[in-house]
Amino acid sequence: MAKFNTISIHFLHNKFVLYFIFLIVVCNLFQLMMQKQFIVCSIFVLTGILTSFFSKNMVVIMLVSIIVANIFKYGSNLRIEGFEDDEPREEPFEEEDEDKDRKNEPFEEEERED
Repeated sequence: MAKFNTISIHFLHNKFVLYFIFLIVVCNLFQLMMQKQFIVCSIFVLTGILTSFFSKNMVVIMLVSIIVANIFKYGSNLRIEGFEDDEPREEPFEEEDEDKDRKNEPFEEEERED
């Protein structure tokens, strides 16, 4: 157990890991802005600010922010199975005025010349 703690501490305080995660975060934010998903960007920033109250490690702050923002982005696209029908429900058919007029007129056959 002590070996795992030392590995995780070295991982969280590694400068190259910090730069790598920073590069991923910047690319992800740029992608979100290009897709005009400003709500997800604001959730990313707010999660980072909120996480900074609990941890001073930037690796942790950026990882939590990117995970929460991506869960929000891709989690909202998931469809939950339920009891709803996939087929649209039939609405009461409203006839147009022209169709009503035609139904009220008697049926007349056109005379054909043979």
